[in-house]
This record gives sequence, C-alpha cells and structure tokens, in this order.
Amino acid sequence: MILAIGCFQIHFFPRVSWTWEEFEKNAPPCSIALDGMVKGGPRLDTHARRVNFDHHDGVVREATMSTCKQMFFAIKGGLMKMFGAEPVHVFINDTDQDTSLAVWLLVKHALFEGSQSIPTINRLLELTDRLDITGGAFPMHSCPINNPII
Repeated sequence: MILAIGCFQIHFFPRVSWTWEEFEKNAPPCSIALDGMVKGGPRLDTHARRVNFDHHDGVVREATMSTCKQMFFAIKGGLMKMFGAEPVHVFINDTDQDTSLAVWLLVKHALFEGSQSIPTINRLLELTDRLDITGGAFPMHSCPINNPII
C-alpha cells in the first residue's frame, strides 16, 4: 500500500524487514527506511540518497536515539536539502508511536528546519524517545503541580 502526502510516497510493508542490500535493490533513489524496515542500524548513502533511521538492529539501544529523534536531528541538520525537489519514498513496516511521529515530523519538516522549534513537540519527542528505546520501561513519575521547583 502506498499513501501520497505532498512530496512523500509512504510505502507500507507490514512485518517485513530488509537488509541494506535489499533496500538498495527494492527502493528507488531518494528513499528513507524507518524503525526496523531495514536491519543494521542507522545508515546513509548520499550518492543514491537513501537513509535508514533505526535503533533496533546492530546497535546499543540505550545509546541510540529512537527513530523519531534521529529524524528530528536529521531534519535540523538539513536532511531535506539532500532530496531537492524529488519525490521522497518512505518505507515502514510498523506504525507504532515512534514510526508515526517520525513520519509526521518528515511531512511537517518545514516547521522544524534550522532553529525553528515547537516546545510541546520537543516534549513529545523526549517522552517518545525515552519510552521507545526502553520498551516502555523508563522509570517516571508525575510531578505534583504544587512542587516548589515549578
């Protein structure tokens, strides 16, 4: 299934994972793989303009940012300049909160490029990052409203 949103073609392959070599073979230039679609951790090929954002395979999970956080930093670093005016193909195999937020950030990339920021989205990114890289096991408790620090 393919969903077109602006310049993005989002390809859904439920429960499918490729190697980097299969990604090169099956995906056109200007392609992004998200969160386990391509095994082997984050990777970038600037010549073919293919990127893998992942924190599942071949990485130390506690030392690797979630997929949405990797996407956020890539957008801040000018990722979209690499694609120019070309259509961008996005490959996903699951629509969990991490992948969904990464896709949303990509579609809304203009809101986050350079020094632009949205504080509530920054907080959502931090929470998603903590919970996703730890499988939901990051210890947290709520802070009472009447806390003197606040």
